[in-house]
Amino acid sequence: MDIKSYEKENKRLFAEWKCIADNIPFIKDGVMNADVWFKNKVRPLFLFGESFGTDDNSPEGYNRKRAWRRIALWTKGIMNTGATYMEPFEPWCKDTIHPDNKYVDSIAAVNIKKDTGKRKADYNEICEYAKAGRKLLKKQIELCDPTVIICGGTARALEIVLGKQFRQRHNNNLFYTVWINGHPVTVIDYWQPSNAYPEVMNYYCLTEVYQRAVRSGYREKISA
Repeated sequence: MDIKSYEKENKRLFAEWKCIADNIPFIKDGVMNADVWFKNKVRPLFLFGESFGTDDNSPEGYNRKRAWRRIALWTKGIMNTGATYMEPFEPWCKDTIHPDNKYVDSIAAVNIKKDTGKRKADYNEICEYAKAGRKLLKKQIELCDPTVIICGGTARALEIVLGKQFRQRHNNNLFYTVWINGHPVTVIDYWQPSNAYPEVMNYYCLTEVYQRAVRSGYREKISA
């Protein structure tokens, strides 16, 4: 999809959503920078239960919000890791420590719940929002057209939105494959960026899972 078509359809989608939301505080989210997003081969979409703040889903107060700095680091790892190379952990990289950085510009951030967030998301409530907004959420994800979706504790909600159960009881890889817009999309079942685990553990766990997914796809192409 080209940028103008995305912006037109996205505007139409949110106009419909706001009518449904009525007077409830409403968070607009999605692609951070369409000019950057649609040029990238790797397009990571972060699927959250609800927003970190009370305004549009932007890295407001970036230096005070560990979650946004983590997202930039995780995105750096995903976008630069391939089948034979893993991007090293560089927490003080200049490309991730400032709010106007190219990695935040390279993501889409989608919330299941479109009104203002709480300190701690209610898992069952998020799933109910997924059921209620399934049609519009599915359309939003299709408009974004990601190549990888990182679920921040929202894998079950994504199953509801897509209308397909893709998770397995026993899966040592933590990644799955779904089809969106006629192409395969890697789904990573992961933690919320605001989790309390150490930075380096967060980074390498996610990047390792992503590399396994890339290798899996690479092996499939070689054997085809």
